[in-house]
Amino acid sequence: MDKKQIAVIKKNIKSNSNILKIEEIYSCYFKKDSGKIIFSEKKDFNIIEEEVQKLYINNFKRLLTGNIDEKLFQLDFIEKEELSTQNILLNLLNEDIEEDSMKDLVNKIYENCIYDTDITINILKGRYTIDKNSLLDENPSFILVSINRVAAPKKSLKFDYESKSFKESSNLDVILDLNAPIQGFLYPILDSEGQDLNKTLYYNGKIKTLDEGFIKGVLNCEIKPTLTEDKENFSNIIKFSAKDGLKISTLKDLYEFLGEQKENGEESLTIRDILPFIEEESALKEEELLNISKNILTKDDYAFNINSILPDSKSKSLKIENQYVTINISPAALDKIKQNVGEDGKRYLMISMDEKSYIGDIEIKDDEVKKDIEDLSLALEK
Repeated sequence: MDKKQIAVIKKNIKSNSNILKIEEIYSCYFKKDSGKIIFSEKKDFNIIEEEVQKLYINNFKRLLTGNIDEKLFQLDFIEKEELSTQNILLNLLNEDIEEDSMKDLVNKIYENCIYDTDITINILKGRYTIDKNSLLDENPSFILVSINRVAAPKKSLKFDYESKSFKESSNLDVILDLNAPIQGFLYPILDSEGQDLNKTLYYNGKIKTLDEGFIKGVLNCEIKPTLTEDKENFSNIIKFSAKDGLKISTLKDLYEFLGEQKENGEESLTIRDILPFIEEESALKEEELLNISKNILTKDDYAFNINSILPDSKSKSLKIENQYVTINISPAALDKIKQNVGEDGKRYLMISMDEKSYIGDIEIKDDEVKKDIEDLSLALEK
């Protein structure tokens, strides 16, 4: 799923949507210590009070909030056993929500996850309303699942209007924190070809974090590196393979290659796709470079998410820095920059500029003689 598809679903999680029809909701409260469900209920969403509907709707919208691969992660199911979560969810898509199915899911959560409070689980079931040109089957079902903390009540005084007196609050009035779900998921995902029953969209309230116990033990899905981990692996391979670094021109060629692959519809690349650019600057052979990458990457068929290693071409997403200076530039400006060692043995960073530059609001005056400028121009052209 891309950002636009997620945004459309999020926008239409409401009681009167023409695109999504919310049918029913199941909620349960379970104890963190025993895993026992102490209360559960299933209701037709349309008969719930309007103010309560809004609380639930806000809760489920949170599950679709955040950037992809930061708070939202598309995951693949890896097990298809009888009691796998995928099979439980498939049954829920095709049948009414049943208590036994919910208990199987709750037991998986209790056995694989540790929470610091009691938990409420909300499960929303609905249907997509489609037109005749849609790639989807007729009005397919979807499921949203949210896992939420229960806030312990605090002792306080309250004013009782009925008796016109101050009273101590009750310890039985616990608060369900529906504004900040711990985690949850949407099943199944939607892509350009319709529904993909082998994938789910996982949400984690902690940014750039994957809960291994929940993903493997509850969802039975494959763990994938986050964008941050992907980017770190990519940088480490370059640092250990080309210890003297890469030329700016080589980085420019690499980023252009990544951009072309993304335009062609590629979502990921292997280390072999990237090695030719590293070999240009390294004295190592391909086999040696592959051995270095094996020590860094988690598996032999590791694939880099292009979005994690390709800088944003629409912003100054690249940073050039040392202890004295920091320069932010866009990838397209790399051809205007060159680093060289001068005749005096000092290292110089040369930037070709079409416009004047400023420090704050103060314009910088030229202080180079024409001969020096010509030398710099020649250096940038080489």
